[in-house]
Amino acid sequence: MIETPYEYFNRDGKKCVDSAVGWAGVRLGKIDFYFEKKTGKF
Repeated sequence: MIETPYEYFNRDGKKCVDSAVGWAGVRLGKIDFYFEKKTGKF
């Protein structure tokens, strides 16, 4: 289990976010994503 989301790049060079919630979703949390229309980045 990880404490904070892990960011990495996939084969296409795009950023991906991985997060673990624990066994059966015991640890709940919230991840906010903000997208930029002009650049397509988050």
